[in-house]
Amino acid sequence: MNFETFKNAVFDIAAKKGLKNYELFGMEQREFEINFFEGAIEGYKDASSSGASFKTIVDGKAGMSFTEVWTPETAEKIIDDACENSQQVDASDPEFIYEGNGSYRTFPPFEDRYVKLPVEEKIAYGLEMEKAAKAHHPSIVNIPHCTYFDAAERFYVSNSHGVHLECGREGGGGYLVAVASDGKAAKTGLEFVAQESPVGLDFVTMAQKAAERALKKLGAKSIKSGKYPIILDYNMVGELLSLFSFMINAENVQKGLSLLAGKLHQAIVSPAITIVNEPYIEGGISNIPFDAEGVPTKTLTIVQNGILETFLHRIKTAKKDGVPPTGNATRGRYNQAPAIAPQNLLLRAGPLSLEELMRKMGDGLYITDLQGMHSGANPYSGQLSLAAEGFRIENGKIAYPVEQITIAGNVLELFGKVAGIGSESKLSLPSGNFSVYCPDLYFSEADIAGTESPS
Repeated sequence: MNFETFKNAVFDIAAKKGLKNYELFGMEQREFEINFFEGAIEGYKDASSSGASFKTIVDGKAGMSFTEVWTPETAEKIIDDACENSQQVDASDPEFIYEGNGSYRTFPPFEDRYVKLPVEEKIAYGLEMEKAAKAHHPSIVNIPHCTYFDAAERFYVSNSHGVHLECGREGGGGYLVAVASDGKAAKTGLEFVAQESPVGLDFVTMAQKAAERALKKLGAKSIKSGKYPIILDYNMVGELLSLFSFMINAENVQKGLSLLAGKLHQAIVSPAITIVNEPYIEGGISNIPFDAEGVPTKTLTIVQNGILETFLHRIKTAKKDGVPPTGNATRGRYNQAPAIAPQNLLLRAGPLSLEELMRKMGDGLYITDLQGMHSGANPYSGQLSLAAEGFRIENGKIAYPVEQITIAGNVLELFGKVAGIGSESKLSLPSGNFSVYCPDLYFSEADIAGTESPS
């Protein structure tokens, strides 16, 4: 039974039972992944799943239930289970069903192109990655991680207010970790590539970049502790923006968990910073025309010239704040309750290339790696204490690689010191169920702890 047939069965039964306010959410997911090591397949995953959740509101109380089987029997069961569950819910924390009063942007049709690629071609991509990284330089001694991946999702939202929506999205790519050694120390370099279509995916260049990242770190040394101007690589900016996404989540704000509570329409970062949620970016893997509650997604300016303009909402949090929903409900799986997240979190680019940022900075640090985000970055307070690697910049040019340093401070205070913005917002390392696009950023000052003794 497909979702349309299942939906019709659910709606027929719900009407016969006299339900007036209900929603059916469906999801189909496909994941494919191959891991390679030493020219052979080390791991293989090809999995598909589907399921649906039913939510109904009875006497002001919302009940929800789930099924992974779409049959007439399960259609009646998830309705009965949801009605029963609604009686166990605290009515003081209400849920809502979208009433369908918005318009939807037209997205390109879902084509599911990756599933049409022969498995042999996908294997060839992975082997090509590993070979390219190894051949890049004799000092590349190991490729501990080499992965090809692709995935596709289809979403369905239908409710008793006449909302009937369907869309799909897909993406694929690869990532690789290369290890370089000079006989004294070993360094790693990570690179990845991901996009909506398999057409034009450049696995060779990606693998060579990973190898080059590792090579450039050889011969690294520490520096003296102090305050330094720094440039953060766009991938590291993306790491910090993922932390920022926690702070702009309206549910966290309402629970008193966000540092940004009470700061709406106030300056929170440098006036050079503008951050936007984009539901569609060409070639993106997180594009979607509606959220997990059926609300239309839209371009949403979160921070405009340093001023916090809005939080991200789903219907429940928007009702609580007396504002329209922003279309940011999300679900990782059909059996998870809606959460809040951006689709594509975009920090607007500026006018300067990386080389121009370095010349503008003159002397400082170019940070390309941050470690310990899960333990060293607190999303509640914004405090950071992260091990870092990168390069010493002298007279506007890279002088030598740097290691054994720590960057400390507060993420909002750091973003208040932006002195230059890179000219291209690029997809940063994956961040869960949303994408982050950002440029390199130049900060006028950061607290750096090193191990080199003061002279």
